[in-house]
Amino acid sequence: MEVKFFLGEGRKTFRPILCIQIFFKIKTLMNKAELIEALAEKAGMQKQKSKKMLDAYIDIVTEAMSKNEEIVLIGFGTLTPRPQTSRLARNPKTGTPVMIPARTTVKFKPGKYLLNAITVSYTHLRAHETPEHLVCRLLLEKKKKKKK
Repeated sequence: MEVKFFLGEGRKTFRPILCIQIFFKIKTLMNKAELIEALAEKAGMQKQKSKKMLDAYIDIVTEAMSKNEEIVLIGFGTLTPRPQTSRLARNPKTGTPVMIPARTTVKFKPGKYLLNAITVSYTHLRAHETPEHLVCRLLLEKKKKKKK
C-alpha cells in the first residue's frame, strides 16, 4: 500500500480513520468471555475461577444497586444509582406522544487513576492536528523509515 492511498490522489488531507483501521484492528468493546480470559491471565488463575469471580462481582453490584447503595472503588471509580423521573417522549415512527415511566439508572464516575490511565497525551500534536492525524503521521513516518 502506498502513501498516496492515505493522502488521496493529489490531495493533502489525511484520512485518519481509514489509516487507523488498516494498521490496527479497531476494537471498541470487550465482551464477557474476553474479560474472563483477561482476568484469568492477569490473576494467574483458571478461566472457570475467573468466571465465578466475575459472576459474583456482577451479583454483588446488582444487589447493591437494587438497594440504592453506592459502590466506591478508590482510584477506579464510583457506581451510583440515579433515579430518573418519568417524562414525555415521541414515538419516532408515528410521532405520537408516549410516557416513559420513572426508573433508576447507574451513573459511573471514573476515579483519578483510571482517568490518568486513559488520557491521551497531546504533547506530540502539531497545531492543526487531531489525535487521529497524529496516529497517521507517526505510522507514515515509521513506514518511510522501514523503506529506507
